Amino acid sequence: MNAIEEYNRARVMLSDSWVIACGGTETPTKARSGRTYIYVYNFRTDKHGWLDVETDIVQMENPY
Repeated sequence: MNAIEEYNRARVMLSDSWVIACGGTETPTKARSGRTYIYVYNFRTDKHGWLDVETDIVQMENPY
């Protein structure tokens, strides 16, 4: 399943998991700290966050 399909499935199911934001089209970017993040969304909690791709930890504060 690609990121867009995963996003649409999570939306329909109100999934309590973090999925790639912007309809599944968001791309990873490097912050000034040198860490790489991707913008994610949780449909059940209606919250956005940034996933650190190296540690697999979602943080709520904008790392940029």
